[in-house]
Amino acid sequence: MVGPPGCGKTYLAKAIATETGLPFLSTVGSEFIGIFVGLGASKLKSIFKNARTLAEMHGGCIIFIDEIDTIARPRTGDIGGGGAGIDYNATVNQLLTEIDGLKHKESNIIVIGATNVNDEELDPALMRAGRFDRKIYIDYPRLEDRKDLFAYYLSKVKYDRSISVDVLAKKTVYFSPADISNIVREASLVSVRNRNSMITMKDVSEAYDRVIFGLKSNFQLVEKEKIWVAYHEAGHAIIAYLKNPAMEVVKATIIPRKGYLGYAHPVPREELHINTRSMLIGEIKTSLASYVAEKIKFGSTGSGVTADFYHALTTAHNMVYRYGMGKSGILGNFYGTRWWNQYTNIDISESMRKTMDEDVQAILQECLKDVEDTLAQERDLLEYFAQELLKKGELEYDEIVEVFKKHGKERSKDYTL
Repeated sequence: MVGPPGCGKTYLAKAIATETGLPFLSTVGSEFIGIFVGLGASKLKSIFKNARTLAEMHGGCIIFIDEIDTIARPRTGDIGGGGAGIDYNATVNQLLTEIDGLKHKESNIIVIGATNVNDEELDPALMRAGRFDRKIYIDYPRLEDRKDLFAYYLSKVKYDRSISVDVLAKKTVYFSPADISNIVREASLVSVRNRNSMITMKDVSEAYDRVIFGLKSNFQLVEKEKIWVAYHEAGHAIIAYLKNPAMEVVKATIIPRKGYLGYAHPVPREELHINTRSMLIGEIKTSLASYVAEKIKFGSTGSGVTADFYHALTTAHNMVYRYGMGKSGILGNFYGTRWWNQYTNIDISESMRKTMDEDVQAILQECLKDVEDTLAQERDLLEYFAQELLKKGELEYDEIVEVFKKHGKERSKDYTL
């Protein structure tokens, strides 16, 4: 079973054992690693011997090895440290032998492994037909799955029925079931601290922010800084809403948290695996929006745009140097060149690099011009959004949608990539 952490691989293995009614032996790959040669192989012999005994008694047995990549990566020479490499190779060899059952009579033993790494990184001999030849890929839950997960975990606690699992599911794209469980558990703690009789949507929102951005900071912004941050974040939120249709603005706040003076938090509207030009342009415009909003309101900008510039520049750089999206038409993934990596043989001329750098700036300037025009036209919306942030401290998804509806800016539910 291959997939990201927290997506239920271990639970699925337990469910298989429960459903079949067979004995279930679980272990972790790291238990077979030691500094003494032969220790790992000996432990493997022991667990398979126990499994064969149980299989004879009950008609079968399931062995589950979690984090199997610890003992399933390609074999290598001695890596030092008292024969660690030799012991590792012996452990892998023993696992191969036990799975094949060469030394014993046929037993009804099923071996299930789970890993967070790509299965291509594991030893080819282990992944060949007849060994781990059945692969189950367990990915992050989709929108409907997340709705069901929130409904399930909330059913275990006392909660306000007005909590919208639809909104929570939209806010948690690429969250694992473990992350969702953690949010509900954290919301329970927040609710208790707030002396609520049940979990409210505000408690869940606070729990979400704690999981993503950390606890609230105990320092306070001075009034002038608070105003500055409000316009900074208002710029992000407005451009993300109007110019980045693949993203949903689920939160805007000027309450400081671990490393953040404030943030406008956009998340993907759905699980997407391709970055198209329009999506990347939308990201750049969203990043540059804070710079433009500060210039419009204050006539200058502050150091808070540093991270935004970095994200915008990195995105534009990738578009030109990796994806062939520059206006010059130069093609190629130049992150593999000797100019980028001294260990490859491909080279890149200074003139070509200069042209591509000009392409990067052209993308940034094109995005900047559109953002400037948009925020200049939406000056009233910028003022209103910033004042709402100053008044309330933070705006949730529903409140953000209402702000835009009040100004006649309702988004289409569909969008083009």
